[in-house]
Amino acid sequence: MNAPTLLIVTTEPAPALRVADRSRAASLFYLWLVAFSLCVLANGAVGHWLQIAEGADFGVETTRTGAAILKFGEFRDPFAPLPTGPTAHVAPAYPVLYSAVVALFGTGKAAWWAIRFLTLGAYALALSLLPWLGGELGMPRRVGVVAAILGCLVPIPGSCYKWEALFTGLMLVVMAYATARLRRSRSLRSATALGALSGVALLFSPVVLLVYAAWVILIWRSLTARAILLLGGIPLLIVSPWLVRNYRVFGSIFFIRDNFGTELAVSNNDCASAWLLDNTHSDCFAQEHPNANRELAKRVADVGEYRFNAERLQVAWSWINAHRSQFIALSAKRFLYFWLPAAAGGPGIALFGAFLVSLLTAASIPGLIFMYRENRFAAQVLGVCLVFYPLVHYLTHVELRYRYPVLWVACMGTAYLMTGRRGFAMPSPMMATEIDESKS
Repeated sequence: MNAPTLLIVTTEPAPALRVADRSRAASLFYLWLVAFSLCVLANGAVGHWLQIAEGADFGVETTRTGAAILKFGEFRDPFAPLPTGPTAHVAPAYPVLYSAVVALFGTGKAAWWAIRFLTLGAYALALSLLPWLGGELGMPRRVGVVAAILGCLVPIPGSCYKWEALFTGLMLVVMAYATARLRRSRSLRSATALGALSGVALLFSPVVLLVYAAWVILIWRSLTARAILLLGGIPLLIVSPWLVRNYRVFGSIFFIRDNFGTELAVSNNDCASAWLLDNTHSDCFAQEHPNANRELAKRVADVGEYRFNAERLQVAWSWINAHRSQFIALSAKRFLYFWLPAAAGGPGIALFGAFLVSLLTAASIPGLIFMYRENRFAAQVLGVCLVFYPLVHYLTHVELRYRYPVLWVACMGTAYLMTGRRGFAMPSPMMATEIDESKS
């Protein structure tokens, strides 16, 4: 007599959970649609897209590598002056994505529009996930909603449509959510998801490794031995084909990209400035970077990209050792410009965007301090991004787009200052229904 009753009790919540899942998916879609529409309309109007639309861009290293993928079926020739051979100058994910867009839409205006819609779609998705991230971190959902609104107000630099910055930002948001979820659920499913997301993120930007490692250390006490193996093994499995390819092509082992020597040398020399656009306008970039200097590009072609970067790394270290005070001054300016890009100046709408980013940064500081006092784990998760992601950018010249992968953190800190201090919300009961699979 009791068995049927028990069966009914254990099976009744499943439909409710499915309805809740559909409701959350619908809410996410509608929020994404609003954010995407606002971003397209605002950026399209401010950037005069209807007047300036042109063919697909192939002027920077990522897009040129994408073109080579289409033409030769391999990663090569990232520099404009001349073909330089196989490359690992950029991480592989974005060139593959760019080449797929061009393959589908051609090289004309259709591809130009498609890459903008795709990029803003990724940015809008990152913003749309902030309420769910906030809820998983124990904050009121309104914090994430306000953060998403703030993110929609910031203009997107044109360079973001040629590089991986906004896709890296999306991956960091999803990884932050997965980290918080793993800490709560302690399930192997959550560990698998976080490991897989991190592996994909590394193929967009290897700098993510520092953030990922710090997040894993942050939730270390919540992890089983099997979860730790998954968190280490799955990302390695995902990136290993690229690492093996690089070893076979270049005969050396390095992590994802080989460009550090070039970027360090172009950023630290007698003519270098802390701001990339200043280096471009002063012709310092043209003197020091193979994408603008034919002689340097020819050297890449002659000795190979990996050896060229090793040579440039030695040049950079020699200059730094001989000009330590100048290097410290440049690094201090790079720190300032990364966090407060308005200090670097600039024309028109670019300066307006830099001003908004700087304003969000300033407002987020007290917000994150209050957050740390009231919800330490949430502040630690967000703070990890701010501490570890920009470290490499203090060594090389800075550009506004470099800030966008972690701009959502400033949006969350500012939103918490505006709306979140009087409320503290643990994850909802519906979110807490996930079965602990750590022993499965």
